[in-house]
Amino acid sequence: MRIAALFAVCLASAAIAGERRLLDSGWRFHQGDVSGAEGLEFDDRAWRRVDLPHDWSVESSPTKDAMSEGGGGYHIAGVGWYRRELPLEASKLRPQPPSAVIRLEFEGVYRNSEVWFNGRPLGKHAYGYTPFSFDVTDRVRFDRPNVIAVRVDNSGQPNSRWHSGSGIYRHIWLRTSSEVTVPADSLWVRTKELRTESAAVEVAYDIDNATERDLDLLAHVTLRDTSGAIVAETTERMVSAAGERAPQVIGFEVASPQAWSIETPTFYAAQIDLLAVSEHGEQVLIDSVSQRCGLRTISIDPQQGLLLNGERVVLFGGNVHHDHGPLGAASFDDAERRRVRLLKAAGFNAVRTSHNPPSEAFLDACDERGMLVLDEAFDSWRKPKLKHDYSEDFDAHWREDLAAMVLRDRRHASVFAWSIGNEMFERGDAYAVELSKEMAALIRDLDQTRPVTVGVNGLGSRSWSDLDALFAPLDMAGYNYAPEQYALDHERLPGRVMMGTESYADEAFVHWHETTTRPWVVGDFVWTAIDYLGEAGLGRVFPPGQPPKKPWEADMWPWRGAVCGDIDLLGHRKPVSHYRQIVWDRGAKLHAAVEPPHEGDWGLTPWSVEPSEESWTWEVEEGTPLNVVVSSRWPKVRVLLNGKSVGEAVTTEAEEFRATIAVPYEPGELIVVGLKEEGAEAERFSLRTANTPRAIRLTPDRTDAIADRQSLVFIDADVVDDHGVVHPLADRVVRFKVEGPATIQAVGNVDLTNHGVYAGNSFSTYRGRAQVIVRSSGKPGAVKVTAEAEGVPPATIQLEFAPPSAPR
Repeated sequence: MRIAALFAVCLASAAIAGERRLLDSGWRFHQGDVSGAEGLEFDDRAWRRVDLPHDWSVESSPTKDAMSEGGGGYHIAGVGWYRRELPLEASKLRPQPPSAVIRLEFEGVYRNSEVWFNGRPLGKHAYGYTPFSFDVTDRVRFDRPNVIAVRVDNSGQPNSRWHSGSGIYRHIWLRTSSEVTVPADSLWVRTKELRTESAAVEVAYDIDNATERDLDLLAHVTLRDTSGAIVAETTERMVSAAGERAPQVIGFEVASPQAWSIETPTFYAAQIDLLAVSEHGEQVLIDSVSQRCGLRTISIDPQQGLLLNGERVVLFGGNVHHDHGPLGAASFDDAERRRVRLLKAAGFNAVRTSHNPPSEAFLDACDERGMLVLDEAFDSWRKPKLKHDYSEDFDAHWREDLAAMVLRDRRHASVFAWSIGNEMFERGDAYAVELSKEMAALIRDLDQTRPVTVGVNGLGSRSWSDLDALFAPLDMAGYNYAPEQYALDHERLPGRVMMGTESYADEAFVHWHETTTRPWVVGDFVWTAIDYLGEAGLGRVFPPGQPPKKPWEADMWPWRGAVCGDIDLLGHRKPVSHYRQIVWDRGAKLHAAVEPPHEGDWGLTPWSVEPSEESWTWEVEEGTPLNVVVSSRWPKVRVLLNGKSVGEAVTTEAEEFRATIAVPYEPGELIVVGLKEEGAEAERFSLRTANTPRAIRLTPDRTDAIADRQSLVFIDADVVDDHGVVHPLADRVVRFKVEGPATIQAVGNVDLTNHGVYAGNSFSTYRGRAQVIVRSSGKPGAVKVTAEAEGVPPATIQLEFAPPSAPR
């Protein structure tokens, strides 16, 4: 240890606290394996320049013979290399050498990554969804640029039941800290007791002393409210043993606490200033770490269900895979924030991260929006579901991967429970019980504040009671597609707390009823909240007369994704989403959609719903009866067509808040009226027939973009008539052009049989809609986006990318 220099360096530095620097820009990428690419002098000038996050699997069209098969959306995989130069100036590091410890931190690489620094190997990481890091302190050079090389091997296929993506799809950071530090993953705030007048809070953290001496230290701990005012503080003195990492806990009482909740996700900020005390009593700041936190309590019991801050919460949840449609698996912070906004707008208050740990940005967004999270670790354990899935790495790595998830995510107020797996093939085997015990014990060693669960789907012909031993070490039992078991199992095991970890989309009413009438069932998570790439064809509707097939029963080509979501691939809500929100009484009270004209019964699988469209534009003869499906929390509804009443129906709980009314087709305006008990009009919902397409309407999802090479703007491109009605029968190719400091990151539509390249600059509309995603190139200024299509004039919008110093 360079202890002689420790105090001198600290005293000479005005800013000793550590830093974290994003390393996402300036990479070179090569798809395919290359001999010697880890070498320091390797010539990579011919490689393609890319900025992270990056998913090479969606940069080309799917192919029927792709090794990823339908589970991976028929996208390419294989091997890829990344290289980047990293100039470092010792004088600009915080803290400065020789006391600086320098680490490379990877948030997620899919899959089997191997990392070199200046030509020397750092190590490997197998699992594609957990963070990992390497100490590069002794390998850094300051006289010339450093070189990072990363090999990503996703060639073992198939290995995922959904689109995993390929590459460095989450962020990379360079972290500098002192040799005596509070590791970032060790700091977290837990609320022991929460009352109106006060809260009992513990600040837990570690002190890592990498020096060769015992040190006399002071830890000054503060907690600040949203205004920045200190609401609690204390100073602890301790001796830190040489070469040891020791846990610390400091307790606080916080007066008049502002609780974090779904409705009001309020934050505090905890900060630890670590000071070294010299033999002469001098105090020198050697590290400063801060973290936002939410004060809240979580508990469960079979009489009251899930309690958040002592109040019962019923989970209206959805399962979500990690891809972002045309972006693939690339985890941009803006895409994660947008996803949570969409979920909240659809009424969801909870999400299950099926079936892997999510990005940290997603959890940050859930914290900010008040979205509860069931954080899940694995899809498979020891028995494989696919030839090359996580089962290959399970025995060697499950402990470190499970710990990595908990250590990273326990600071998030939104995370209310941990899930150790999903539908594992060995769930009925004796050794699975031991694994359940081991996993639960590992989690509780790291976090005792949240319940542990697992999601399973029964044992076929065997009784659900055969799963009792698997559930016994856990706090909650997760039931996939088995609402009929809630009452039966409660009678046998009245102390069990249950949760619907997966449910079919067309069983919204059943799960609402079974959940809200049984306090021991804490909530339900539909499969799924959002359409996703991979698991090709799940949820598709087969035409009348064609036998329905599940993805594992047939080749689903040309499908590249699943359409079982409440929200489509571009972020638009489907009729089933509105129905579910109405059934669960989550705000909306009235909606209507129209079944496409057909003869015979649709071919449906359990994940399908009968098709319907939010449209009154159909290519049928006038007078053809069309079924209008009305969802309503009003007791009765009336349907008007061009001002004339054509029918009424009751839509109470007895009718499952839904009615179907046959309406003879006639172009114009269809209006559905929600009626109160006494018959008075309460609300209207209307659909209009689209006239001749006249324009492309460009609608950005936001206007507060930042020029930081990471910001995205999602722009819907809709073909509309002169009244602004989207025309669903006039699809055409839209070509996009961007002028100014931005680029096109992706384009796409919701048709998962379309094989267009998402990484292009044009895409056809589907039912009148497409989307372009624009990315900042790092410079502030105006950006002009133009869309051109045959038969309509070009459309333009102006965006403004503000300097990064501007408030976000």
